Amino acid sequence: MFELDSDDRASEPTLRNKVTDENISLAPSPDPLVALKTLASHIDTDIFLLLPSTCAEDDGKYILEAYINCFPSGFDPREKLSRKLADIHIPVPRYGDKLEKSMDRFFAGLPTGKIVKRHNWTINTSPELFKLAGTHLHEGDDEKPKDIDVERTFLRCERQTLHRLPNTGALVFAFKTYQYPLAQIKAEGNGDALAEAIEGIQKGSTPELYKYKSGVVWGESVKSYLRSVT
Repeated sequence: MFELDSDDRASEPTLRNKVTDENISLAPSPDPLVALKTLASHIDTDIFLLLPSTCAEDDGKYILEAYINCFPSGFDPREKLSRKLADIHIPVPRYGDKLEKSMDRFFAGLPTGKIVKRHNWTINTSPELFKLAGTHLHEGDDEKPKDIDVERTFLRCERQTLHRLPNTGALVFAFKTYQYPLAQIKAEGNGDALAEAIEGIQKGSTPELYKYKSGVVWGESVKSYLRSVT
C-alpha cells in the first residue's frame, strides 16, 4: 500500500499511498493534530495515546491524552479524553476490584521495544462500525430477550496492540476492528464453537459481562441460529 518516494529532487522525504495516490510528508510537524489527521487518513486502526498522570497521588496511573477513534463500540471517545485508565473502564463489570491494579502495573512496566497483543470479541446486532451507544446494557435498559436479524448480526473482533514510544515514553494502544457475519461463521462450521464461547461468558469468572455485552438480549437467539441445521 505504501512506498518511499525515490525522487532525489524532492525537497523533503515523502511516503506515497498507492491506494489513494497521495504523497504523505515524513517531515515532523509542530502541530500534533496534523500527525493525528495523517494517521487517521491513511490507516484503518484506532489509536489511543496515554501518558503517566502528573498528579503525585495517582502514582504513575495512565491518562488518555489523544486519540484517533473512527470505530468506537458503545462509548463516546470524547468522554474518555483526559481520564485515567480506571475511570475509562468504570462501566466494565468488576474492573475496579479484579483488573485495575494489575492493568496499571502492566502499563507502567511495559518496556520500550516490546509489543504486546490481545484480542477481544462481542456480538453486534447492527452492521455499523461507528457506534457511540447501543452495544452495552446499563441500569434501566431493556433486558428482554429479542429475536435477531441474522443479516444484521456480526461477530465483532478487535486486535489490540500496546507499545511504548522511545522518545516521549507515551503508550500507543492500537485497535484494529474486524466484523464477520454470523452466516459466515456458521457456513465455515464454527457455529457451535461460537455458541459455546457465548455460554462461556455466562459461566466465566465475571458472568456480569454477559449482561454488560447485552447477551441477555441477543444470546439465546444467536445461539439458536448458530446451532440450527438450516
